[in-house]
Amino acid sequence: MNFETFRDISIEDGENRFMYRRRLLAAGGTAMVAGCTNPLSEDPKVAIGSIIYRNDTDDERTVQLLLRRLDENEDRGFDVVYDERVMVPGTSVDIVEADWTTEPHEYELLYATADELNMLRVPKDVSAYIDEDGCNHIMAQFSEPDGLTMWVSNDLPIDDELPSC
Repeated sequence: MNFETFRDISIEDGENRFMYRRRLLAAGGTAMVAGCTNPLSEDPKVAIGSIIYRNDTDDERTVQLLLRRLDENEDRGFDVVYDERVMVPGTSVDIVEADWTTEPHEYELLYATADELNMLRVPKDVSAYIDEDGCNHIMAQFSEPDGLTMWVSNDLPIDDELPSC
């Protein structure tokens, strides 16, 4: 799926509630110009080696993830490197290894479920949890009663071996 189709497709959960992706993208555009811009260093960049989906509930959960690498040389100022709607079975873990470059960059991670849409700026929003010189991983975890929690770290609470950058 490419950026253009991302805008026009919706996520539907078991109760037929919809969240339109254009709302997700609009929120991402607003967040790019708002908030704290305190960098880790003069040129904050990190390597992202994988995305881990973990569902600690008994029910299947659905999430739409859009990972974009910030790049002022691109027409839109970013390059979409991962764009997937994922259905995560109950009590499961799935690891998606990077098929994008793992060279350090700045990223924006936009994510949506039927109940929420949000964005993380990497490394700006997660600077306390990343290894600026190492390999970091995105974690999408479903749990009760919290719902979906997203974070980026080089030390995730899973037993599986993580891919290296």
